[in-house]
Amino acid sequence: MREILFRGKRKDNGEWVEGCYVYDEYQSWIIEYGENISYEIVPETVGQWTEKYDKYNAKIWEGNRVKETTTSLSGEVSVEIKEVKFNPNYGWGIMKGELCCEVIGNVHKEEK
Repeated sequence: MREILFRGKRKDNGEWVEGCYVYDEYQSWIIEYGENISYEIVPETVGQWTEKYDKYNAKIWEGNRVKETTTSLSGEVSVEIKEVKFNPNYGWGIMKGELCCEVIGNVHKEEK
């Protein structure tokens, strides 16, 4: 079964929280799975989990910046930095392979 998971930055302390995303016309919340605790979040920081992990087993979220390193058959190494976004025509459109991908930050905070 597919796991649908969101995260967002809490309004009260700026920490990331994961769970179910709920909103109305005035506020947005993340409800932590298993805890049934809701946190008001900054709506612009909400991102969905792509169901993929990077080479260090970190979850890859919408809004992450990832570094993809690939080596061609001729031995040429290329590095590409990109933002993870959903495209209705192509899905997440990320990664030639999760093993060559590394999360280096996100659009909402400084990079590592």
